[in-house]
Amino acid sequence: MANILLTTHWSHGEVYPFIKIGTALKARGHKVTLITNCSFQDAVAQAGLDFIALDTPDEFERFTSDGHLFNSPQGFLTIYQRYVLPKVISEYRLIAERSHLQDTVIVARSTPGIAARFAAQKLNIPLVTVMSSPSHLSTMSLVEELIESVLSDEINRIGAKIGLSPITDWKEWLRNSPEKTIGLWPDWFVPPNERSPEVLQPGFIWHDETTTNIPQFLDREQSPILITGGTTALAGEQFFAVSVEACRLLDRSGLVVTKHKHLVPKNLPNKVKWVEYLPSLANCLPNIGAIIHHGGLVTSGQALVAGVPQLVLGIGADRLYTGSCLNYLGVGECFAQPQWKPDAIAQSLQQMLDPAVIKRCQELAGRFVGIDPVTEVCQAIEAVVSNVMLYSKGLFDSHAEAQRRRESAKSQEKNSELQALIDQLSPEKLALLELKLMNKDKDVVKKQTIPRLPRQAGVNYFPLSFAQERLWFIDQLEPGNPTYNIFGVVRLSGTLNVSALERAFNAIVQRHESLRTTFAVVDDRPVQAIAPTLTFNLPVIELQKRDRQQLITAEQERPFDLSKESLLRVTLLKIEETEHLMLFSMHHIIADGWSMGVLIRELTTFYEAFCTGKTATLPQLPIQYGDFAVWQRQWLQGEVLESQLSYWKQQLKGSLPRLNLPISCPRPQVPSFRGADYSFTLGANLSQALQNLSHQENVTLFMTLLAAFQTLLHRYTKQDDIIVGTDVANRNRTETEGLIGFFINLLVLRTDLSGNPSFRELLNRVREVALGAYAHQDLPFAKLVEELQPERKLQPTPLFQVLFVMQNAPMPARSLLGLTIQNVAIPSYTTKFDLALFMEETDGGIVGTWNYSTDLFDASAIARMTTHFETLLESIVTHPDARINDLEILPLAERQQQAMQQKEQKAFKRAKFVNIAPKAISLSSGQLVNLDYLQPGQTFPLVIQPRVSEIDAIAWAKNNRELIETQLLKHGAILFRDFPLDSIPDFEQFAQAICPELFGEYGDLPRERIGGKVYGSTPYPPDKAILFHNESSHLHRFPLKIWFFCVQPAAKGGETPIVDCRKLYHLLDPNLREKFLAKQLLYVRNYTEGLDVSWQEFFHTQDKTEVEDYCRQAAIACEWLPDGGLRTRKLSRAIAKHPKTNELVFFNQLQLHHISCLDLEVRESLLSLFGEDKLPRNVYYGDGSTIEDSVMTQIQAIYQQATVSFPWQKDDILMLDNMLAAHGRNPYIEPRKIVVAMGEMVTVN
Repeated sequence: MANILLTTHWSHGEVYPFIKIGTALKARGHKVTLITNCSFQDAVAQAGLDFIALDTPDEFERFTSDGHLFNSPQGFLTIYQRYVLPKVISEYRLIAERSHLQDTVIVARSTPGIAARFAAQKLNIPLVTVMSSPSHLSTMSLVEELIESVLSDEINRIGAKIGLSPITDWKEWLRNSPEKTIGLWPDWFVPPNERSPEVLQPGFIWHDETTTNIPQFLDREQSPILITGGTTALAGEQFFAVSVEACRLLDRSGLVVTKHKHLVPKNLPNKVKWVEYLPSLANCLPNIGAIIHHGGLVTSGQALVAGVPQLVLGIGADRLYTGSCLNYLGVGECFAQPQWKPDAIAQSLQQMLDPAVIKRCQELAGRFVGIDPVTEVCQAIEAVVSNVMLYSKGLFDSHAEAQRRRESAKSQEKNSELQALIDQLSPEKLALLELKLMNKDKDVVKKQTIPRLPRQAGVNYFPLSFAQERLWFIDQLEPGNPTYNIFGVVRLSGTLNVSALERAFNAIVQRHESLRTTFAVVDDRPVQAIAPTLTFNLPVIELQKRDRQQLITAEQERPFDLSKESLLRVTLLKIEETEHLMLFSMHHIIADGWSMGVLIRELTTFYEAFCTGKTATLPQLPIQYGDFAVWQRQWLQGEVLESQLSYWKQQLKGSLPRLNLPISCPRPQVPSFRGADYSFTLGANLSQALQNLSHQENVTLFMTLLAAFQTLLHRYTKQDDIIVGTDVANRNRTETEGLIGFFINLLVLRTDLSGNPSFRELLNRVREVALGAYAHQDLPFAKLVEELQPERKLQPTPLFQVLFVMQNAPMPARSLLGLTIQNVAIPSYTTKFDLALFMEETDGGIVGTWNYSTDLFDASAIARMTTHFETLLESIVTHPDARINDLEILPLAERQQQAMQQKEQKAFKRAKFVNIAPKAISLSSGQLVNLDYLQPGQTFPLVIQPRVSEIDAIAWAKNNRELIETQLLKHGAILFRDFPLDSIPDFEQFAQAICPELFGEYGDLPRERIGGKVYGSTPYPPDKAILFHNESSHLHRFPLKIWFFCVQPAAKGGETPIVDCRKLYHLLDPNLREKFLAKQLLYVRNYTEGLDVSWQEFFHTQDKTEVEDYCRQAAIACEWLPDGGLRTRKLSRAIAKHPKTNELVFFNQLQLHHISCLDLEVRESLLSLFGEDKLPRNVYYGDGSTIEDSVMTQIQAIYQQATVSFPWQKDDILMLDNMLAAHGRNPYIEPRKIVVAMGEMVTVN
């Protein structure tokens, strides 16, 4: 009997097969313990196995809610950081406590499997790994790369706590576990060329519950469609929405299975039912016609056994891969997320129900007769057990010795296996292999050790690297130019040990010579002058908030003197005792983006050591930057230099194009280097679709985005020869990886876009260009410029005007001992290029940042460029085979505007032809507008301005209702500026042109009626602010649209600040969101004459019966008070779903009603006079309990965070969707006059 420890994590598909295997092993006489998530305790106990929980119910619930993170590499890393790495030590200890050297075998899921690998390594225990998906074979390299590049430091830190040496060869460590690797699928499930002979593939395994109960719905309905998205929230709302709609289109019955109620469509068709859980999926499958699922392997296997057709709506590489296997077998179809369209799914589902497909499913089901994968797995594990037993008796090799023997045998077989693999490669993959072999030959030179040169006492002098030399010459031409400053700001929250921080910086300065370097001229040549020591001082400045931005900007633009001072500056701004801002500034000549990661990582190590009194343990640096500079100049000559130069001369031969960019301003004779930033985020669906396309085309995400960017430039410039620069880290030697220094290099990517290729064809061209450039990246850009001597013209950078960069430099965890570190976004005011685009993968999607020359572009031009780029990317993922000139770049609104312009031009010509009066022609031709924003990157509100002064604003509004409605739903707020509206009646007609039924019976507060259906703004003291609120959101009826018209702006202040209610919803703490959704709000008002509004004024009647009738119809509880006053209670929503966009929004009047939002003196006075029960107004949770002041503080903070404000201009009109945008009013100095119109009233059921 052996002691077998099973460990696995996450969903049913990963855990239930282990329960099945464990049950069989126990029946064969072994002691079996299963270590897994707490949610599976009952199932494990029912199987009679020992159980150990890895987490708590709350932790597991949070994990299942985050299931969608598996859909991207960044999300995969987040899962590891949130849920895997924090549990490694505890899981390791659980394994260690239950291990016995003589008889223990660990059986673990292959990913993550970190604790199991540590235990096998530390305790010398055999390890069997289990793969839960065949995609793990094809994605292993990606997993290895992600773990090594981002998580390696943290994993090694954990290993060190266990007493293990750092892992240096991650590929070896992650792949070389096993005594045995088992895949839980049959070998015929995957195409022949993708099978692995080293992995035992016995078949599908699942542990089904013993119940035979089948939901009545399945007994009653004939072959319904089963829709299941797995046990986590991975599938998402769209999965269920499109599946249900497909059933409706086919008029088929369906059964939705998910425990996540919020994912279920609100209005299910009559033929579609929902259940939280099926007690036995395997027993239910024979009763269904087809299954739509997420691509889980166990679900796929059960459907294969049942002979049921399958439709996979896959998210994530493993599920898409499973779907492709079903497609290969002829029993299923697979749709990636961008293809999720109800009509396409319905059509595919109809095909899957064809008798020929059903017959194929039944034929494959026959393959499962007579096979016993569980027994085969048990026998494989017991073979490992036998080796353990023999070793314990001294009759067989130890686990470690057996491992060494296997390594030797594998080495002997490698040559013959390698040739066999090469024979199977496609031409494309063979070309990649040849490129890697070519680079491998070069690596022989690269891996020659860069020698560390001897140092003398005092100052040491070294030549400049080629990259440094270029920046030094630029500095001589323009001394004091801050363009090449690297600047950053981080927020330190928590108790800061300033002395330890200063000591940490001094330790880093002493460790890296580059931070003790200035630049001198010796024998008429610039040199690095390296001081033997340098005392680093950390100034601390106490400041008020009003001083903060001024200090940051001054430090950002403060120049360096390369010849005299330290080229690293750090300033600490003290905001309060537990809140500091740390300002970093370094000159690019001594550092690059990668260096910042090194700096932060080492700062963490030294700071923690100095705080705790321990010794910092960092490996000695093999070389310094000066050694690299000497080596580079010696190495890059002769044949090496000629080889590099010949490639680039061939690539850049002929006349280099100058891109005719769509600039907003004439190019100045001398560039100012002034710049600005503009950021945007691609949606999660688009980001994933770009990842999927890259995977399908065997290219990197960088190549896909580069091809799209070059397509955009091609469409703008009408040029086929497109040159774009890009950054490479250029740290392809191990000696340079841990240095602070200037290694980054620029590559010139020249792509031929002639012939109007399809985007797929262009991707192949871009791929070849990028691979060629990477293979020749060792030639410094400065050396290339020196050799080619291009004509500079007016360009700030030679050879190219435009830069494109995919940012992926490894950054350490953002924490210090007792502190959290948060990056503070700082806008850039300089630029080195006409235009640069930086892209980065994040949890929320792909983020892009433009850095542009303000000499050439204005903010509105960059905003339009962003919209065009996003539209182009959507078109690319939807139509990758389209010709690049046919891909759409104009968004719907711009296409509508363009069509309208063309229509008006035709009308103008027609009018001219029939001799219509000139005035009428003028009015017709002037109905054109510009769509813009108040600030770059700020899409809330949209700003619409006329292009011509003669525009008939009312006619334009009437003719463009659809455009206005579309933009309002997209942005939530529209500012109409510079329209010729001279009076309140004009304003009323303008609002009526958009919404014919304006509301004229408004009674929440008494207001001065100004026009037919226009009101004066809320009468409230001008020196007081009106806090944010959604108009009448506490009542049973509210306007969906509101217009504000500025008759006269205030002498000072008086802005109408607005917030995006969708953004508020997402900023709100998830637990608080759930609480508000469950409890709602209870508004309580006491109508007392002389204080606030009387009930007679509010209800416009003296008749109490009329008031009671009104309250009854409006679901308002009312109570007459002894003093003649009235108390009402109204249950209302805090969070609502928009009736048109179906988005959840924070929709209420919490700030207007909650007593904590009053001035302290007023609050205390009211409470002392009336007590809480008789306050004029207050708001509670829907069950009547008090809303805590701490909750209101949090709500006020997110309102403040999301606030957008702008000064009124005369005749401005601000239009709000009352559910998508809340508004307030700032204090002001009179006079001020803003009038209001409301329309499209909504009655709450």
